[in-house]
Amino acid sequence: MNELDKLREMLKEANIPFINKQELWAEGGIPLSLIEAYGKNGEWKRNQVTYGDGLVDCVCHYGSLGARKGLIEVYGALGIDKEGESMIMTAQEVFDIIKKDWERKNK
Repeated sequence: MNELDKLREMLKEANIPFINKQELWAEGGIPLSLIEAYGKNGEWKRNQVTYGDGLVDCVCHYGSLGARKGLIEVYGALGIDKEGESMIMTAQEVFDIIKKDWERKNK
């Protein structure tokens, strides 16, 4: 189970709504060398979780930052660093950001 799958499970368990988008490459659509470089994450053309109308947007697929290490690239209003760049995080780190926002909005 990759970090994005872990995040999906955490969000489901906490009953926090999110949008899930997943699309595998068509067979032969990506060179084997890239799948080898990205591992299982290279098989995904799109592997994405979005929370709060883009407040947090998470990807872990071929070409995303962090995918080679199995981590999640996070961007959106709550998913960028002080310089406005996307961040590379674990499922737990992303979940903590989302949970804090969800709890703040649903007191």
